[in-house]
Amino acid sequence: MKEIISKENCYGCSACYQVCPKNCIAMQLDAEGFVYPLINEEHCIDCKMCAKVCPARMKENKEDIVNAYMAYSTDSDIRGNSSSGGVFTIIAKYILEHQGVICGAVYDEQLQVKHIVTDNKADIQKLQKSKYMQSCIGNCFSEVKKYLENGRKVFFVGTPCQVAGLRGYLKKDNDNLFCADVVCHGVPPHRLFKKYIRETFPDKKVIGVDFRNKLSGWKAYSIVFFFDDGTKKIMSKEDCLYFSWYLMNLYLRPSCYNCKFKLGNFRSDFTIGDYWGVDALQPEADDDKGVSLLLMHTNKGKALLNEVTDKMFLQKIENADYKKFNSAIYLSAPKNSKRDAFFKYAEKYPFHVLWDYVYSDSKFQKLKIRLKYRHKS
Repeated sequence: MKEIISKENCYGCSACYQVCPKNCIAMQLDAEGFVYPLINEEHCIDCKMCAKVCPARMKENKEDIVNAYMAYSTDSDIRGNSSSGGVFTIIAKYILEHQGVICGAVYDEQLQVKHIVTDNKADIQKLQKSKYMQSCIGNCFSEVKKYLENGRKVFFVGTPCQVAGLRGYLKKDNDNLFCADVVCHGVPPHRLFKKYIRETFPDKKVIGVDFRNKLSGWKAYSIVFFFDDGTKKIMSKEDCLYFSWYLMNLYLRPSCYNCKFKLGNFRSDFTIGDYWGVDALQPEADDDKGVSLLLMHTNKGKALLNEVTDKMFLQKIENADYKKFNSAIYLSAPKNSKRDAFFKYAEKYPFHVLWDYVYSDSKFQKLKIRLKYRHKS
């Protein structure tokens, strides 16, 4: 088995896996818990289709953002159940009402994040909210292609690299395909989230998680874990080690630290994110219930937006000051200097001692941590 591209450049989008005519590419987990494509050389015919669809090999297409908007749903239920302003839900409902399908990320029964293709309105609730794990694409690109060939509208939502992977797989645009990418900070592996909930709630079965609950407001959001006995645990983002360390870039995918889909290299029709900074830039519009930032890149995306403007508050933003409050639009996450040390010890020690271990320089401190761990075991 050989690599298609180096780990530092691979986004794990699975476009190569789905395009291979001989099915000789497998998506396999590495020691850190991220998936990478590996080629079975025995069956490879060297067609180079995998290289042709790879987002990392795409020519960069820089553009200025000329159409930026702040937006939120005028339906309080939609807005309250969304991570930001509820724009995704409005567009998803429109697509389904016009016999289209949605392709987006949901949790499965093991709380693994995966993409699905659905025309079921009941699935919209599963598709809402930010997931903060890398989604498994599976065979969704090939499913999207079949729907497009049958004349159906498709609304695909994913990270910028996933949108680029779909574009590469399809090779050409389609009038019925609408792609939205999310402002992406980076993706951690599911394995670490599973480890965190196993160690944090050893006597409970976690059946759901809401990383962006608005109980405390949109800006000071809470993280809520739901258990099978009907109870729940509410935590601040500072108290949840998994989430706070994610925000410190401690365990992102290697390619996230040098993402090429920044600085205007958009492959989507529009970008959806949080309008962080609205309290400073346009305080009259901030009620702490969630405001979306919309960045329009194509006329097709703008035409779709025009179909749903009656369902939302929409206002054009004339300057780019919003970038100051959301650097993930144009900058990759800086690599945490302790990332490699973290993964070295991640499987050996639980979350509650990993920080001390990774940030310790003395042998004495490491010995103390070992004894502490043994005592708790």
